[in-house]
Formats: sequence, C-alpha cells, structure tokens
Amino acid sequence: MRISLGKVVLLQWALAATATLLLALWGGLTGRGFAAAWSLLFGAACALVPNALFAVRLWIDKVLRRTPNPMFFFVGEFLKIGATILLMVLVVKGYRDLVWWPFLLGLVVVLKSYFLTLFWLK
Repeated sequence: MRISLGKVVLLQWALAATATLLLALWGGLTGRGFAAAWSLLFGAACALVPNALFAVRLWIDKVLRRTPNPMFFFVGEFLKIGATILLMVLVVKGYRDLVWWPFLLGLVVVLKSYFLTLFWLK
C-alpha cells in the first residue's frame, strides 16, 4: 500500500495544529502559555515548511511525468535539513519569548509523525 506525500504533510500539519491548540488550552492564552503555544507552532513549522516544499517538488515531477532521479532526492533531503536548521536559527534569533521545551516538542511532533502514518493512513 502506498501513502501519498500529500497525506503525510497534511497529517503533520494536523498534528502540529492539535498539539499547539492543546498546549494553548492547557497553558492558557495569556503570558507564558501564549508564548509556549507560539513556540510549539514555530518549532513545528521549522520542519513542516521544508517538508511541504520538498513534497510539492516531488509532486510536480510526478505530474510532469519526469523520470525519478535519485540524486535529486538526496540533494533535496540535504536542502531540507539545511532549511530546517536555518528556520530554527531564525526563530531562535527572532522570537524573544521563545520557550525551549515546546519549541523542541513541535519539532519532535512533526519529525516523528512518519511513524504515525503507518497506523493512521492505512
């Protein structure tokens, strides 16, 4: 059975939004709870944005019926890692109210969501 990259990316967005909403409700929407919810969302976005762009690029190749190129895949993965690190640095430098544990939790939620697709998207 094949799982489309689009479904995986949508699941990642759904998990990030759910985790952010739960943290916002648990921590409150004022003060540090608000900053923690934004930190989780920013952490998730650091991995989500490069994943979504990579998935769109692969989808375009599929629609245009291009022959898959393994070298592009490896270069794309390398660029995805670089973009994730760059986004993390931008968030750390630019968001003054960053709360580290939700930021890292957002990253983990997105990066480990691949395992959940094995169970949910059958």
